[in-house]
Amino acid sequence: VDRVLEGVAALLQEEVRDADTVCRWRGEEFAVLLPETGAAEAATLAQRMRQRIGETPSTGVAGITASFGITELQAGQTRDAFVGEADRAL
Repeated sequence: VDRVLEGVAALLQEEVRDADTVCRWRGEEFAVLLPETGAAEAATLAQRMRQRIGETPSTGVAGITASFGITELQAGQTRDAFVGEADRAL
């Protein structure tokens, strides 16, 4: 499992800009923070990431899938509300 997660993290990191952040979030989940990026751009990137993850073979695993929840941080929004929106978007 750790090798799979490391591989997914590396793929995600290859797809983002230097200003973006990829981090592990709760077990087998990741958060990708994209400053100055709108929802449409984020959705396009998420689709590209999902496709790349699905097409990349991983030793000992039949196949890897990914789903993404996208939200935009609103002024004054708490972290919990922001994360909750992303979770609901999944």
